[in-house]
Amino acid sequence: MSPRAAARLALAALIATATPIVARAGPTDGHGAAALDEIVVTARKALEPAAKLPLALNVLGADTLAAASIDNLQGIAGHAPGLGFEAQFGAAGGVPTMRGQAQPGGFGDNVGVFVDGVYQVNRSAIDLDLLDIERIEVIRGPQSALFGHSSFAGALQYVSRAPAREPSRGVALEGGSDEWFGAQGFVSGPLASTGLLGRFAASYRRADGTLHDASSGDGLGNFTRRAMVATLARDAGDAGDAGDWTASLSLRHTSSDASHPAVAALTGSDYNCGSRSPASGLWSYYCGRAPVARFYDLSDDLPDSTSRVTQFVLKLAIPLGGVRLESDSSWYLGRASVIRDFDASDGGLTFGVCVTGRSCPRPGGPPSLVERRVDVEQVLAQRPRARELSQEFRLRGDVAGRFQWLAGVVYFDTRERTLNAMGAKRGDLASDEQLTAFLPGSPQIAGPISQLNRARVDDPSSTQVDQVRSYTRRRTLAGYVALDWHPLEALGLRAELRHTRERLRLDSVTANFLPSFGAALPVRNFRDTTPRFSIDYAWSESLRTYLSAAKGSRSGGINATPNLAPQEQVFAPETNWTWEGGLRIASDGAMRALRITAYHIDWRNTQVLGFSDTPGVTNLITRNIAGVKTRGVEASLVLAPLAWLRGELDYSRVDARFRGGSDDPGSGTFCGLSGGITTSTFCTVGPPRNPSPNSPALVPWLDGNFLARVPQTAWHGALVLAPATTVAGWRLTLRTDVTHQGNMYERSIEAFRFGARTLLDARLIATRGPWSVELWGRNLTDDRYIRSSFSRQPQFYPTQPRPTDMIYGDARRVGITIRYAD
Repeated sequence: MSPRAAARLALAALIATATPIVARAGPTDGHGAAALDEIVVTARKALEPAAKLPLALNVLGADTLAAASIDNLQGIAGHAPGLGFEAQFGAAGGVPTMRGQAQPGGFGDNVGVFVDGVYQVNRSAIDLDLLDIERIEVIRGPQSALFGHSSFAGALQYVSRAPAREPSRGVALEGGSDEWFGAQGFVSGPLASTGLLGRFAASYRRADGTLHDASSGDGLGNFTRRAMVATLARDAGDAGDAGDWTASLSLRHTSSDASHPAVAALTGSDYNCGSRSPASGLWSYYCGRAPVARFYDLSDDLPDSTSRVTQFVLKLAIPLGGVRLESDSSWYLGRASVIRDFDASDGGLTFGVCVTGRSCPRPGGPPSLVERRVDVEQVLAQRPRARELSQEFRLRGDVAGRFQWLAGVVYFDTRERTLNAMGAKRGDLASDEQLTAFLPGSPQIAGPISQLNRARVDDPSSTQVDQVRSYTRRRTLAGYVALDWHPLEALGLRAELRHTRERLRLDSVTANFLPSFGAALPVRNFRDTTPRFSIDYAWSESLRTYLSAAKGSRSGGINATPNLAPQEQVFAPETNWTWEGGLRIASDGAMRALRITAYHIDWRNTQVLGFSDTPGVTNLITRNIAGVKTRGVEASLVLAPLAWLRGELDYSRVDARFRGGSDDPGSGTFCGLSGGITTSTFCTVGPPRNPSPNSPALVPWLDGNFLARVPQTAWHGALVLAPATTVAGWRLTLRTDVTHQGNMYERSIEAFRFGARTLLDARLIATRGPWSVELWGRNLTDDRYIRSSFSRQPQFYPTQPRPTDMIYGDARRVGITIRYAD
């Protein structure tokens, strides 16, 4: 028996006593979806009915997660339109977005991801295994007042299942196409007579990718994921939250290994618009919908990308007379190693070779001829690491049932390491030979000396040279209050306010393969106040409306690049004000629920990534531009015309456009602006409206453009058939899900489009007594779609357009899951 098979058998044996893994977030109506008025959430740091909150909120319970085959952030986004997520190589840079607010920030994300209240700091380890999750709360709109951190546009809150007083155990085994295998299980209940409750869950899942490498035949996107979660809690008896003190300690650990995904690249010879270089004849960009590749040929034997996340959480709640003191203490560690075939090919990219002192180009000298041309394999490695300690205290109280208050203070100590390394295969280059940039229009001429000379190694798959290494430490202290007043039983008023002070220190050790400026820059201090106000009114038991206004805020930061002009070394904070109104209708009739939300967002001083204006610096930096205006609508409908038939539809439409006066010098290279080229076939260009001493003469104007990486339209539909009759004693339930995402742009210059897809999933569940057998399929129409698209780092392509890589999603998968309940 192989070690892998032995590990699978041992795990299955460990958890082979069973009750179903699927668990409900609240009472259900018989179709696996919790009744809206019964779901309780902690979106405002207290247990409250979801249907009564003046928030735009989606709740995905454990039933839905299992029945809809949701096991990662991309699946969550597909079932919560308006939420977006793109995973790159090994989940590098996986940043959730919401309501069109998708520009990357310098420190923190637009949407904070919290697991049992712990913020997931490491962007490359954010897509956790959804083991033993009771529900996922998708909270739309700024949550800076209560959550702070990175809830600028909204928050995702994962809530784990708590230990129960009744003993329970469970197991599930699954297998499917492309070597899909999974096992998970849990055990929960009292720990003898200790007065403690315990819960332990573990899972193992692996599969080959559904797309394959053309030369080797190996799967692309293979993965292995392991997870465990353990919780101890004091048994407080029947007194509930208000009657006795409670305590719980939990540990969650997830490890993931993933091979290189399916990637195809567009190079300069593929481009068809922008501006055309008279020297090379190449266009600067690709316009239109990205072409879909069918074959991929990548470097063999690349190591897997990995991520490891560990967190501890200690929660205490103590009644103190008429108030309740709550304490949350947490420790988080997220590590990742992300490996990328930087040239997106099996053979590498072409460079010239020159000899030092003979044929290498000299400043001001005549053109030199290359000695020969070589293809160089390149591997990029990113190894980010993040650690955070946090402590939060809260006091809450209630006055006569009509006035509730909450006051809290929280401290975060966050330390992050950024490490990017590059390896370029040395091949047969002699010690006095150097690589030069390839000149497509005159390949015999030696181009500029390439930065890859600093990264030459024998085997780039195993060894890389540090390109960027920096360390940041952010210490945050915040205090907040929340007040609820119910002057009438049907009328609710709420105000929240948070004041934050943050101290940021940066140590830039390495940049562009050379020593950087270290910790020479002064420490940056930020402070801000973020309010939120809401009013809701229940017109009847079935009709409720609300209005809210909230401010989202994110601090500025420091660009870890040496020799920048002073105005580019730092960037300022950004803010948004979101106004929204919502309507909810719930009934016991054919239309079970209808929710509609309309919103307007005024986003100011928006942080964007772009090229530096400082002469001689080609790095991407974070800068501020005028801002973005966004309008949108979200709607959700649940129908149950028959006892055995249920339909769900969720829809999102977002119109996010840059405010007038928004310049983006960093997009100039994609528009083709360089040297004497001053026109572009698709960019609006003009003199900078906010010039700096080193600004170029012309820059792209983004006024009125859509934001990058934001689909304007997304929707999800589900149909559940659950007849009461049985077949040979088996009761059957069929669920089908259709998710749609529209096109989005790779840049904010509205040319290169990708990402449009409509995916069909289905699951047939047969239950009889203790047994449950589920047949499932994903992407049943076998749609080949682009999951993510982005351009490569600019400093390696000084003489030709930057290649654009496109990562593809999974093709069709089918499988079976077996559960047993004793």
